[in-house]
Amino acid sequence: MVTKNSCPENVVFPEYEPKEFSLDERLNLITQLNPNYTWKYEQGVINLIPSKSVPELLNVKVKNFKVSNLYNLNLIIDKILQLPEVVESHKRLNLKQGIQFGGLQSPPSRRPQIEMIFKDKTLQEILNEVVRERGRGIWVYSESNYNGVDTFTLDFLVR
Repeated sequence: MVTKNSCPENVVFPEYEPKEFSLDERLNLITQLNPNYTWKYEQGVINLIPSKSVPELLNVKVKNFKVSNLYNLNLIIDKILQLPEVVESHKRLNLKQGIQFGGLQSPPSRRPQIEMIFKDKTLQEILNEVVRERGRGIWVYSESNYNGVDTFTLDFLVR
C-alpha cells in the first residue's frame, strides 16, 4: 500500500465479511470508498496506490542490489534505505526518513537462505519481487508532511 500527501485521508475499508465477496470485488469496494486510490495486480502481487501518480521515490532505479536473507525483512528495509540511489533521491526530493515501526516478524526460519539479485529495478519492483519470492507479505510506503517537514516511511507489515 502506498499513501501520499495527495491522499491525506486514511484509507477506509468496507465493513463486510471477507467471504461475501471475491478478492477483486473487495479491492473494488476499497477503491470506491477511497477514490484517490487504485489497485493493480501484477504477477501475483497486489499494489494499492494513489490513482494520480506513484511517489517518485518508489520509481527510483536501483542498479545493483543483492539480498541474502529473504526472511529478515527489517534487514532488507535497512539495506534498501542505504542504497546510494535511494539516499540521493530522498535528499533530492527533500524527504526525511520517518520513524520505522516494523511489523509482525515470524520466528527465525530453518528454511535455506534465498539469495536475490536485482539489476536495474525500481524500488517498487524490488519490494514486489521480495513479497512474491516469500509467498506473502505487505509492504507500506508513506509520505507525509508534519510541521513543514516532508517525511517518508517504508515498512513491511505482515511478514
